[in-house]
Amino acid sequence: MQEDAKKGKIQNAKGQKDFLASVLSDNDDEVDLDEETAKALVKSQKAFAAELKNKFKRRKQGKTDATDEDYEMPTKEEVNEMMQQTMKLRKQKRLSKLKAEDAKLINSNSSNSTNGTNATKVNADGKVKLTKEQREAKKAERVAAREAKKEEMAMMRDLQAVQSQSLVEEMGKSGKKTHVSE
Repeated sequence: MQEDAKKGKIQNAKGQKDFLASVLSDNDDEVDLDEETAKALVKSQKAFAAELKNKFKRRKQGKTDATDEDYEMPTKEEVNEMMQQTMKLRKQKRLSKLKAEDAKLINSNSSNSTNGTNATKVNADGKVKLTKEQREAKKAERVAAREAKKEEMAMMRDLQAVQSQSLVEEMGKSGKKTHVSE
């Protein structure tokens, strides 16, 4: 699906909505996605949103290409539903990450016992001393989290741009004046 989006071929909004609806759980508290699947879904949705924005942009400029000819642009309601599903996807991705971290903590060999084999090093302030590798791993984790957040925000901006463009087009068809067009 991502390869098709890179080529400019994406499924219609209803198809994308149905796909996400089939994968996402109805209740956010019962997330059954694993972390890698959630990341792949976000990446797929990001590619879809970026290509949809490009299609709207080309159509507005009058520079449509062969991939735009058979594509039916989504309505305002469809884009609105897509935004809701994307927000739900972001939430379930976050929950799947927390679920994976919890499972990792449960399955780890460390315990809070105070015997000599599992004792953690603590400084005078009561903070746990980390090794250089642990600090670097935490730093890399934070950098990756920031990058993922930036990508998700770019995806949301793309969908918001499509949403506003579809609203302007709908208002133009109905003959209503907008502040932008005045």
